[in-house]
Amino acid sequence: MPIKEELTSLLTNMLVAIKAISSATQKAGLAKLYGIAGSTNIQGEEVKKLDVLSNELMINILKSSYTTCLLVSEENDELIEVEEKRRGKYIVTFDPLDGSSNTDCLVSIGTIFGIYKKNGDGPATVDDVLKPGKEMVAARDVRERKNQLFLADLYVWEMTVNEKTPVPHGVVKTTRLVRGISWFFEKWSHFVANHAVSLIVVCVVLTLIGTFKVATTPNDNDITGYTPYGARARDEFDVMTDFFAHNGNGIAMFVLILPTRHESVLHPDVLREALRLEDVLTSNFTMLSADGKHENYQEFCTNFCQINEPFVQFARSYLTELENSENGTDLSERISLNYPITSIYSRKMSIQPNFFGIEMVNETRKSITNIRSSKLIALQLRSERKEGWNGQAIKDFEMSITNYFENFSLAIAACICPFMACGTALGALFFCGVRFGSILCVTPFLVLAIGVDDAYLMIHSWQRVTAERRKHPVENDSPGSRLSEVLVDTGPAILISALTNIFADVAGCFTSSPEISLLGYGNMACIFCDFLYQITFYSAIMTITGYFEMKEEEQKRHIKKIACGADDDDSSCTSSSVESFDVVVKRKVQTFLEFYISLLTNTFFQLFIIAGITVMNINLSPRKLFMEDSSLREMDDLRVQYVIPNYYLANVFVRKPGDLTDGKRLERLNQFVEEMEHLNGSWGALGTNYFVRDFVEFQKAMVEEEEIEGGEEEKSIVKRGGIDVNNLPMFLEWPEYLFWKGFVQYHNDSNKTVLDRFFITFAIHGDNLQSWPARGDALREWRKVVDNYSGEFGLSVFSDDGIYVDLIENMPTDAWQSAVATLACMAFICFVFMYDIPTVIVATSIIASIMTGILGILSLTGTDLDPIVMSALIISIGFSVDIPAHISYHYHTSSSENGIRERLHQTLSSVGFPALQASVSTSLCVLSLKFTSIYMSNAFVKTMITCMILCVFHALVLLPTLFAIFHRICSLFSVKKTSPVESK
Repeated sequence: MPIKEELTSLLTNMLVAIKAISSATQKAGLAKLYGIAGSTNIQGEEVKKLDVLSNELMINILKSSYTTCLLVSEENDELIEVEEKRRGKYIVTFDPLDGSSNTDCLVSIGTIFGIYKKNGDGPATVDDVLKPGKEMVAARDVRERKNQLFLADLYVWEMTVNEKTPVPHGVVKTTRLVRGISWFFEKWSHFVANHAVSLIVVCVVLTLIGTFKVATTPNDNDITGYTPYGARARDEFDVMTDFFAHNGNGIAMFVLILPTRHESVLHPDVLREALRLEDVLTSNFTMLSADGKHENYQEFCTNFCQINEPFVQFARSYLTELENSENGTDLSERISLNYPITSIYSRKMSIQPNFFGIEMVNETRKSITNIRSSKLIALQLRSERKEGWNGQAIKDFEMSITNYFENFSLAIAACICPFMACGTALGALFFCGVRFGSILCVTPFLVLAIGVDDAYLMIHSWQRVTAERRKHPVENDSPGSRLSEVLVDTGPAILISALTNIFADVAGCFTSSPEISLLGYGNMACIFCDFLYQITFYSAIMTITGYFEMKEEEQKRHIKKIACGADDDDSSCTSSSVESFDVVVKRKVQTFLEFYISLLTNTFFQLFIIAGITVMNINLSPRKLFMEDSSLREMDDLRVQYVIPNYYLANVFVRKPGDLTDGKRLERLNQFVEEMEHLNGSWGALGTNYFVRDFVEFQKAMVEEEEIEGGEEEKSIVKRGGIDVNNLPMFLEWPEYLFWKGFVQYHNDSNKTVLDRFFITFAIHGDNLQSWPARGDALREWRKVVDNYSGEFGLSVFSDDGIYVDLIENMPTDAWQSAVATLACMAFICFVFMYDIPTVIVATSIIASIMTGILGILSLTGTDLDPIVMSALIISIGFSVDIPAHISYHYHTSSSENGIRERLHQTLSSVGFPALQASVSTSLCVLSLKFTSIYMSNAFVKTMITCMILCVFHALVLLPTLFAIFHRICSLFSVKKTSPVESK
């Protein structure tokens, strides 16, 4: 029998054996196969009846397959030789029923096997079994399983002067454009007066239409929205999305797991829970396929199905080794659970993407792992977008996972229950004559902590029971049966917790302090009531929730509701007119002007403000977009604290791999990889995912075993230092290399495999990476190396923070460009409308001073320059133009025959008070944003209030002073002669 056919036959018989074992385990209860058989296996474990049956089934079926020559079973002390007439070329090692000790507990069980090929034509020996894992033909573990919201409210303030300032005889400096505009508004005012109702109706209708459109337009955010056009990060982002998202963006979720009751995630309870969570993530949530079928992650995933496999293998092996260590069994020599590279039966896997906050073991003695403790576990779900999916379906899938682990109805009830208990218990105490001391106000918070903890236990148990029922449905399943299992599981623990707290408070009741005694009485009563409500009210909530959950299970659909809302508080202010404002200005402004102008024109003050701008820190953080109590802020903190300093990734996409059978070209590519691995802070080869290295080892093994057709050609390629990509499909199907499926893309052309593109990941580390400038430096180093090889291989480097790094680098440029553009526009408009160079210079200088002051004050008060502050700056700069423009225009249009005092009097009388009204009302409206605890609102308020203050002082104080100074200077240098007006 040819080798491939023989292996196919062996795997087929293995499948038959596994099905037979599965059938036996399902009927174990009826066949009375539970319990101990009365013997022990080679490891000293008590053998179950199912172990004996499963072992016999496996041995008999494999012996009869005519494909095996030697069998190695966990249940047997000796090797099992197959009689000569039935011998084949393969050796099978197996555990027929892994986890059999847990069969009575309905815990996951399965069959584990590995297949080796015998060397030579002689009888099989022990040496044929004790081979490195890379020489294993096949292996399998078969388990028993059934199949930014940015909201900006632009307050637009328009100042209109209805009352014409009387102009005495003389020259009024107005341009033809101004006179033309004045004529138009004069005519338009009559039209409005004659058609007022019609205009109101039209405006209302247009408003309703616009509002309806706003309400019915779905929100669509672009992750690169803040990144400037032409930025390199945009092209890199497009390359990345083109590689992963052929039909659009797919699923990409990160789950961070932290221990709540233990110091390290390596605690067995945490690891078991993390394994359960990984199984829930990949099994319990579904997407609707193009043919209308509900598929879970394991079913619709194609290329990244093994992304969490290193963690799963590490966790399972760690728990096994820990159990063996506790039982006095020596640690396996073939398992090395080290960080960053774990080796399990010669299969090497990187656990860097999964464990963070690592503290290493310094001792040289042998231990299970070199990790002393770890603060965080990271899991991922990744999948390309499939046909029939849309953006909303993907969002619903991702939100369903969040909602599953944060059941809102249960969470709300968990908080209500303790407060209900407090109300009942304290009310009963007061009925009994107990006084209401202030110290009892602390009780609800104490009981809340206890009650929520009990609720967590029940929720956790409920989710476990629900998941188990979904995997293994039972007859007559109901919410009541599920709740009974929950209370059986958690009720004793809750009662123990309640009694412990009650008896702890007993001591407080006998102290000499009446207040402490009162607190003890209150706590005891409230905890007792909370226990009663926990098993009555809260349990009832669970049954109702369970009813809807089971209804959804039956209908096989998920209904998710995402409630979003925002309350906008509009503040308004009313102020009575101050008729003597002009008199107050005349009397008070001169004294203040002298002090204020001396301050603003002081050289040291100007240098102080400029220094403040130069030291302004440029920073950015996604956490600034979320509420202070948002879990996303916590997740970002964990990412910056643990993930980025230990494992900061660069994804390099090779879009033109070319002919890698050419040893020189492959050597050039390897040179690039090595150069990247020698950058500052790099993990080196340990942190690199480069499929070529594994492929070379695979290719060498294939050449040695002469299993590939055209072996001579293969050997020739190997000698030339290249790789034969025709073996790529076979390579990607091997169990230990399935991980690389997501890294490589290829197609077949005339029976030849063509490598289209692939990507490589490089990792660096360093505490300095917690800051954005350091990440920017790292990205620039990556780009510098990539640019040296980009022409040859079409390289493009992508970093998750790349679009933000380019944004940070561009923000100072954006800031000064926005300022310059604003000043240029202001100068142009002033010149067109006023046609007076001194007025234009003064107005432009004032706006420049306001911008400088805003930036300097924000910097000196600890505000970073980020997109949110940039947005606020742009809005504030727009407002800073408004009032100075009005002041300048009214001063310019005032009669030049009047003296400087009279002109300033007319200007401030017309514009001063409306300017103050606008500033105060705008400030009050902006201050309403302080009621929301979000960085965006606070930054906006700070920037706008700073702008209001500077704008008012500059427009009402500094600007009139500069006009007076210019008037005096012009008077000194002017030639005493008759003016053209006077000559007329």
